[in-house]
Amino acid sequence: MDGRRLSTWTLAALLAASGGVVLAAPDAPAAHEFAYPDINPASPSHGRTLALADLYAEGGIVLNFLASWCKFCWDELPFLQKLDDGGTADVVGIAADEHGTPDDLLRLVAGAKLTIPVLLVPHADIPAMERAYGHSMLPATYLIDREGRIRSRFLGLARHEVLLEEIAEFLGPPAPAPPAAAPGSEGAAGAGRASAPSP
Repeated sequence: MDGRRLSTWTLAALLAASGGVVLAAPDAPAAHEFAYPDINPASPSHGRTLALADLYAEGGIVLNFLASWCKFCWDELPFLQKLDDGGTADVVGIAADEHGTPDDLLRLVAGAKLTIPVLLVPHADIPAMERAYGHSMLPATYLIDREGRIRSRFLGLARHEVLLEEIAEFLGPPAPAPPAAAPGSEGAAGAGRASAPSP
């Protein structure tokens, strides 16, 4: 195990013990765009290349960076799968697995009974993705709203109650549009007010 991986495990263990870290994104930066293949055979989109912009467009997503060697990732994934199953949020896994192989990932995906998309990042793209999303450890989870903005991120195991609160705030349904006024109703109302008799 190299030093970088060891330090990542050590930091992940410390964060897991404290429930992870939630980093607010007050400026809501735009998420780095990408398009990678879904390698999960149990996912409806298996075999397709999925672009981030298409994933968040409908209602935002929970984007979870994972790896085959990351124990805490696999501890967290059953809860994320339940969020997706229950319609709480659309969850997408993205495998930045510089120390593993696709076969390693597929064994773990099958063992965890995941049906969410699991996108595979090529080894050559992993450093750039880590820089773009600002993490050096896993798991790392991002809430990306329907406009493609990062609203919050979790480093380490996310506390379930905090993640649910953030999802409700940032990935909830859009506010309903105000009802359209009937044609001529504004003018009629104005005329009525103007012609009302004085008390």
